[in-house]
Amino acid sequence: MAFAMGGALVYTVGIPTFLGLILYSNHKKLVLQTPRCQKRYGFLYAKYEDRAWYSRLLELTQTLTLTLTLTLTLTLTLTLTLA
Repeated sequence: MAFAMGGALVYTVGIPTFLGLILYSNHKKLVLQTPRCQKRYGFLYAKYEDRAWYSRLLELTQTLTLTLTLTLTLTLTLTLTLA
């Protein structure tokens, strides 16, 4: 169960953090609009305005947090029921 919780934590915290760092560093370097950056990471921010480059990160964090919460709740409920 510890392995599953660790994996869920990496999934909900690690992925958004990693993507956020990529977007933030490219935003600070002012390269988000270069063709190379758009080709590699454009799917994360293409539908948002330039000043809201972090919006996808917020959506992803919300989705992953909800997934983690539901998974842990179900797991703990089943564990307590079966114990």
